[in-house]
Amino acid sequence: MFLGILILTSLHSCVREVETISCIKYINDTNHSIVIEIYDGSRTSTFERRVKESINTQSTGLFYSECVSRRGPYPPQLFFATDSIVVKFDSQRLLVSTSSELGLISTGLLNRDNYVVEGTTYTYTFTQQDYDNAMPF
Repeated sequence: MFLGILILTSLHSCVREVETISCIKYINDTNHSIVIEIYDGSRTSTFERRVKESINTQSTGLFYSECVSRRGPYPPQLFFATDSIVVKFDSQRLLVSTSSELGLISTGLLNRDNYVVEGTTYTYTFTQQDYDNAMPF
């Protein structure tokens, strides 16, 4: 019995996770310019957050595509290692996406369920409904 457990344990420890290529894509299906601001997950103060990356487009169609090679699946919230993303339409309206510290509750672009998933490719298409749901600022 002990020998069987030892053999199973050693076989399990020899199994290596396979590298997986995961991709994320953003498509603009609106007539509005889009700026996506990915915020640094760390805070410099209680209220101040720093933009660590900005993605923007003035045109329709695919405007962002990135692939990474990692062990195991790589869902959208891991691509940017953040807990908040702001999408600005025409510098007039914004959508805020957030994720809890543990990633248990995610909204907008940080929620895997809001993407079309084909294998390990996650695609989000911005629509007029996203613009209509965005808050004026």
